[in-house]
Amino acid sequence: QGGYAITIVCAVDVIFYLLAYFGRFRLMSGLAKTDDQSVTLSYFVQEQMIASPALFLVLAVLAFGFGGGGEGLLADLRAGFTEVPSLSVFWMVLLIGALSQGTGIFGSLIFLDRRENTFCVPVNRSSSILAGVCASYALYWFAGARAPSAHKLVGAAMIIGAILFLTIPPMLEKRRAALAEGKVA
Repeated sequence: QGGYAITIVCAVDVIFYLLAYFGRFRLMSGLAKTDDQSVTLSYFVQEQMIASPALFLVLAVLAFGFGGGGEGLLADLRAGFTEVPSLSVFWMVLLIGALSQGTGIFGSLIFLDRRENTFCVPVNRSSSILAGVCASYALYWFAGARAPSAHKLVGAAMIIGAILFLTIPPMLEKRRAALAEGKVA
């Protein structure tokens, strides 16, 4: 319907999302962003082995742990566990979930890069934008949805251009280091 009005539930969700990422970045910066690749890999594996099952468990407890049918958010959450598996689009939903988890895994790898979060976060967001553009075109080609508009493509291109611009200083630094070591003629 237009506008920027959101519900209280949506606002709370956004606040928790941002706070969780803030905490996650603080943990990653303190525990995993080191020169020791084995420490970084260990953190990544531990996070992936704990976070996804824990999230699934929390959702299941919310869906089934409060009893009763009713209406609203918990009923919708419960329907995701009980009704979606019987729908004709179940395999599509499962594929979308698997692809979403894949972007989360690769996003985590980007976040774990030793460079500052001011570099890693935009790179991660750019990968999400590219995934969104690809998904929009897949829906356009296979499901008859509208193609992304020109202004959305220009916006995506501008963000990708900004990310490419952010890669210039690290490339120059590598080149300077290689020149100093005499590895580049």
